[in-house]
Amino acid sequence: MLNYAIGHYSDVDGVLSHALLERASIARRQQTVHLTIDYKDMLAPLREIDLKQAQVVRIFDLGYNQGWENPEFVRELKRIARSASLEIYDHHEWPDSSSVYEIGARRIVVPIRGDKLEERCTTEIISFLFAPGDQTPITLSQIANNSDFMANSLYPELSKYTRQLELVVAAANKKVTTLNSADLVHHFATLPSDLRFARTELLKSEFFWPESFHETRKIYNKAIQSAKQGLGEDVRVSEIQTAKRVYSIVIGFAPQILHMKGGVMHLQEIYPDHQIYACIYDEDNSIIFSSDTGEINVAQLGKAFDGGGRASWSGGFLPKGLTAKIGYRETTSYYVLELIKETLTNIS
Repeated sequence: MLNYAIGHYSDVDGVLSHALLERASIARRQQTVHLTIDYKDMLAPLREIDLKQAQVVRIFDLGYNQGWENPEFVRELKRIARSASLEIYDHHEWPDSSSVYEIGARRIVVPIRGDKLEERCTTEIISFLFAPGDQTPITLSQIANNSDFMANSLYPELSKYTRQLELVVAAANKKVTTLNSADLVHHFATLPSDLRFARTELLKSEFFWPESFHETRKIYNKAIQSAKQGLGEDVRVSEIQTAKRVYSIVIGFAPQILHMKGGVMHLQEIYPDHQIYACIYDEDNSIIFSSDTGEINVAQLGKAFDGGGRASWSGGFLPKGLTAKIGYRETTSYYVLELIKETLTNIS
């Protein structure tokens, strides 16, 4: 019989969630099949599951987005739940009306009002449930928290190590080097549990940082510096007037190598002190939002673009036809601004 772990490889929390589930699988002498998930097609990995062999299917860190309410997606989850033990773990809050609560999953662990689970990342949830008392998973989960929450993390002292690991994870995910996401999952899943180190000593050790990580980070750093130069050359800074206030918005277009946080973080660096940042990725038609002022819940913007996320980070997708037009960047910028304005007007 097989276990399945289904979650993305696109950031530190996703990779380390996979790693800790694999770590638990090794300890229990079980076999787990790891599948990555694309937010544009959440059904694809579910259809790879062999239900004749599946014992437990664990889905994690997808974030609440409109895909969860897709009738076809819900039907597929129900089909899985009839044959295997279905479990869902996430640190993103879902509305009480979510149809996923009705699929018959054995376990759904998501934040509920007052439990402060939203201050934890998914790796921390998995560490608590699958590896209590094991110092190595605890350390990995704290790094994932620092990566997910950044300035608001409960573990700011880990920032130095986190930024380095983020580069390695991004390089593997984007196939910049021969190191891939499965290699990272295996590495962290097989780190010793009985290292007689303090946490900071572990994070400085060759156990944690094999030479391949250092080489990968160097190669990726060189590639992203070139990509950031291009991002800085084509940026729109605009203002949106709603009935209650004016919002300053920065929109940039970035290559896929800066996907997820890389693009919006660079926009924040070169254009500080704006309320909303949006980075558009031409290759997959996705858009990532960020706001670090605490004034705006950009999860609402992600939802408006058929995605979702948290208050400070979110993402979604543009209509397929937009980027095919002549002058698409002007057209796309106008579309994005109009939809942001409509969304802010409705929630303010």
